Amino acid sequence: MKASQAEVLGNPCEVVKSRHHWAVLLAGGDGTRLQSLTFKIAGDSRPKQFCSFFGGESLLAQTRVRLESLIHGDRELFVVTRAHETYYRAELKNVDDWRIIPQPLNRGTGVAATLALLHIVQRDPDAVVVFSPCDHYYSDAEAFSRAISAAVFGAEQYPDSLVILGVEAHYAEVEYGWIELGSAISNSPVTILRVNRFWEKPPLPQARALFRRGCLWNTFVTVGRASTFPDLLCSQVPEVILTLNKAVAENQLEAAYRLMPAVDLSRQVLAPQPHRLLTVRDTTSGWADLGSPSRVMDVLALNSIQPAWARELHSFPSPEDLAAGGEVCKTLSETFRAAFMLTGSAEAAENAVLDGITATDHVGIADDVLLLETVKSAVKRRIDFPIHSELSDFPPELQRLFLLAPLARHSFVLRILLGITIENCSRILRLGIEETDEVLCAALRELPLLEADSSIRRECADAKRSSR
Repeated sequence: MKASQAEVLGNPCEVVKSRHHWAVLLAGGDGTRLQSLTFKIAGDSRPKQFCSFFGGESLLAQTRVRLESLIHGDRELFVVTRAHETYYRAELKNVDDWRIIPQPLNRGTGVAATLALLHIVQRDPDAVVVFSPCDHYYSDAEAFSRAISAAVFGAEQYPDSLVILGVEAHYAEVEYGWIELGSAISNSPVTILRVNRFWEKPPLPQARALFRRGCLWNTFVTVGRASTFPDLLCSQVPEVILTLNKAVAENQLEAAYRLMPAVDLSRQVLAPQPHRLLTVRDTTSGWADLGSPSRVMDVLALNSIQPAWARELHSFPSPEDLAAGGEVCKTLSETFRAAFMLTGSAEAAENAVLDGITATDHVGIADDVLLLETVKSAVKRRIDFPIHSELSDFPPELQRLFLLAPLARHSFVLRILLGITIENCSRILRLGIEETDEVLCAALRELPLLEADSSIRRECADAKRSSR
């Protein structure tokens, strides 16, 4: 009788912890998309991995804690970037220098992983390596440990393959990589699945199709033998591993990095070789990739987390303040238009905006940028609405205005979204596909916020000229 997955894994510490098991914490990214938020929290432009978003420890420190039950402390390496030394030296003050790998420049995950592998193979040719980004959140650390245990088991049993940690998808996300699943390996006591195809940040229609087919989000947590990674690297980016190997041997790393192109490990190395990949399905760890402020806001709202930095901000403006207009009103207007272009449904866009207001109010944040990111996150959760194909032949500006019609029953919300008077709202809502160009141009002239939208500024100007 085959053992169940639980029986094989048992206590993850007992199964996984070995002197041949290593972890590489990828902490060299610049985190530019989160700098507006990290500056608000920490008062400087530190990369996100060195920032405390949820109270207490930084993302890097939280990643170390998640791995400590799985990997011996002296088998953890940290790939950092020299420009961030002010931050990582404080974080890693008790770590031996040989375990800190400072890169002269950030050249992407492919280069960082290659450099770490060169260090590991010199010390332990039989190593099994867990590569882990440092910008992830997990609501259930024990579930993460179980999933990594299964991935390490897979890497040991199938040494010619790399094992990717895949997460059950909740919506059609276009900013994640996707794993299209193949068949399960039938003789494995742990559920290990083959990979049919790797999709890196697919367009929305493709993301919807992948979501419907039960494909997984790619966490980029990757496990494999130290001797297997170079095979995949050499088949796609041979110059990187050859150049770095020579540079390390000759102590010329800085010169090599100046000429080194950036390499994305997931997109450029793994995606073209699905036949060398396996995956473990994670359904319970509560994973989130903190790639943008909207993802941070999502985690705060969904997990009822209220860190001190969020509580210290002012509360969200009252409906009366919103109705009076201003920058927040403009932000809502821009967000609504982006929402309905994503969903194809004005009602869905309205609901997404209201969800965003509710989430923002929940964590006590009034800042316009964070509001916008929160609402964008709400939009993503409602992204599976069909596009109104019958409007596809009409000009974009007419589509945008015409699709506002479902909001007629909420004139106050429409006033907030567009920042205009109730009278002008009713005029816009009367617009239909039979209306003349003059009516459309008149409405456009009365929508200064639409004119501020760079995506249709030219259309507005052309419409004004033609109406004179």
